[in-house]
Amino acid sequence: MPAQAADRDRRAEDLSFLNSGGIKLEIDYTPAFLYQVAKMDGAIILNANATKITMANVQLMPDPTILSHETGPATARPSGCPSRPMRS
Repeated sequence: MPAQAADRDRRAEDLSFLNSGGIKLEIDYTPAFLYQVAKMDGAIILNANATKITMANVQLMPDPTILSHETGPATARPSGCPSRPMRS
């Protein structure tokens, strides 16, 4: 299990170029904590299993080389996460 945790930490560090600033929390995820950190202006970053809130109030910095009219796809593609267009 420790090897898996170390691998997750490395992946999080590899994606650090996508964000700036924020507050490092490393607290267990609960709906109450999520509600409180959601009051801040920035993004909320969870760990890979969504069991911990790792950072809050983070500024996302999309890749400027990815052509997009929205920031979601330009941020999701470098992270390897899927992105979906928002519905109106």
